Amino acid sequence: MKVVIIGAGGFVGKNLSDSLLQDPDLEIVCFSKTGVPESKNLKSIVGDFEDQELIHKTLKHADIVYHLISGSIPSTSWENPFFEIDGNLIPTLHLIESAAKNHIKKIVFVSSAGTVYGKSNHILSENAATAPFSPYGIIKNTIENFLRFAYEKYGIHYDIFRVSNIYGEGQNVKKGLGIINIVLDKILHQQEIQIFGDGLNIKNYIYVKDVIYFLKDSLYKKINQNNFFNLNSDQNASIIDIIDIAQRITGEEAKLVFSESKKSDNQFILLDHSKLMQEYPQFKFTTLEQGIRNTWDFLRQN
Repeated sequence: MKVVIIGAGGFVGKNLSDSLLQDPDLEIVCFSKTGVPESKNLKSIVGDFEDQELIHKTLKHADIVYHLISGSIPSTSWENPFFEIDGNLIPTLHLIESAAKNHIKKIVFVSSAGTVYGKSNHILSENAATAPFSPYGIIKNTIENFLRFAYEKYGIHYDIFRVSNIYGEGQNVKKGLGIINIVLDKILHQQEIQIFGDGLNIKNYIYVKDVIYFLKDSLYKKINQNNFFNLNSDQNASIIDIIDIAQRITGEEAKLVFSESKKSDNQFILLDHSKLMQEYPQFKFTTLEQGIRNTWDFLRQN
C-alpha cells in the first residue's frame, strides 16, 4: 500500500511517519516544505502545498492520503483570514481534484475540535452544530464539507478527526501553539510564561502518540468506509492545572505573567468522545501526568 503524508514535516506528520516506518509493507511518501530523512520505504518530496503540479505527481499510484498540513494557527488566521483561503482552502480543493484523477481511495483529514464547534457551554458530540468564529475554524469546517463533496462526486472515502489540543515530543513551540510544550520549554529555559486570561479556561489535551494510534488505524480499517470522530482524551484541564503538574514533574517554579485573553481563543470547550470509545473500547489514553513527564524527558534530552 502506498501512503502519502501531506505535511510530513510538522508535529503530527513526523510522529505519524515514524510510526508508519514500523510497517515494512508500506510505501511512504512524505511531502513537506523542509524534507524528512529518507529510508528504504520512505521517500521525501520537498515543495509547497500550493504547487498543484507537484502535488499531483506526489499522489500518483497512492492509495491513501493524510492531509495534515496547515500554514496557520487560530491567532494568525484572526489577523490574516485571506491566507486561510489562499493557503489552505484552495490548495485543498486542488488536492481533492488530484486525488480523484489519481484514483485515491481515502483522504484522512485532521480537523480542529477546539475551533469548528465555536463557543458552547455544552458537552459536544460529533452531532453538535458547528459555529466556528475564527477563520482557522471556518476553513477547517469547510474542508470537512468539501471532503463529503469529494465522496459524493468522486467516491473518495474520508476519515475526519476533530482533534483536541495535541502535545508531546517534537512540537515546535516557536509557532505559538501547544500550551503544554510551551510551559515545559519556558520552565526548561527559565523564562516567563505568558498566560492569556486568568488561566482557568478548561480544555481537552491529548498526547501525540495516542493521536497517531487512531490516525494509523485508518490504514487497516476497511478503506471503503467514511469515519468521523471527535479525537479527544479523557484529560480535561485548565492552564493553571497544567502548570501545577509541570511544576511537580520538573521540580521547578514557573514564572507567570498574565495578559488579556485573546479574542481568537475559545475559552471553554468540552468534548464527547463516546463514539470513538464505542469503536475502540479497549483503548486507554495516556494520562496527562504521564504524557507531560514523557514530553519533559524528551525536551531535556534534546
